[in-house]
Amino acid sequence: MSQHTCYLTLGSNVSAAYVRVARERLTRLFPGIRFGTEQQTLPVGLRNPAPFTNQTARFETILTPEEILPLLKHLEAAAGRTPAEKAREIIRLDIDLVCYDQQILRPENWALFFAPQP
Repeated sequence: MSQHTCYLTLGSNVSAAYVRVARERLTRLFPGIRFGTEQQTLPVGLRNPAPFTNQTARFETILTPEEILPLLKHLEAAAGRTPAEKAREIIRLDIDLVCYDQQILRPENWALFFAPQP
């Protein structure tokens, strides 16, 4: 089984505590995961002006994207994320698989958090 390199983004516009708990849980799921610096950012494309706490992560795994995504969604749900809050732009926790090996799955997140800035 070969290892695959994955990049994630984590974010919350409710509390940095949600990002910190997600870090702990991701570390248990993906030993060896490495996190970037926690950042405060302004929302992009939302009407809710609440700032976000964001963080990036990189890890190696033998899992496929189809196996990783439900794990991430489970972490979001465990943090209390609901469709109703999402509709109101209240984001307790958002974890996105941005890149799997060389395949960029979330180009907008890649551009914001991983692509070199001019």
